[in-house]
Amino acid sequence: MLDVLPRWELLRIINYNFSFSEIDYFVVDNRLPFQLETLRKLEIPENKVINISQVQYLQATELIIPSFLVV
Repeated sequence: MLDVLPRWELLRIINYNFSFSEIDYFVVDNRLPFQLETLRKLEIPENKVINISQVQYLQATELIIPSFLVV
C-alpha cells in the first residue's frame, strides 16, 4: 500500500475530473493495522473498502489503477 499512496495522489493532482469521493470502492490489501489507519487518515469510509484477500473475483465497468509508468 505504501507504493500505491503516492500514485493515488498523483492521479488526484493530474486529473482534474477525478475525485476520491466519486469512487464506489477501493480494492486494497488492508490486513495490517497501519494499513487500516492509513485508510482512515485518507478519509476513505470502511464501507468503500474491499479487502482483496477476502474475495476471489471482482467485476467492474470502470477501473482506476494507479500503476507504474512504462517508458
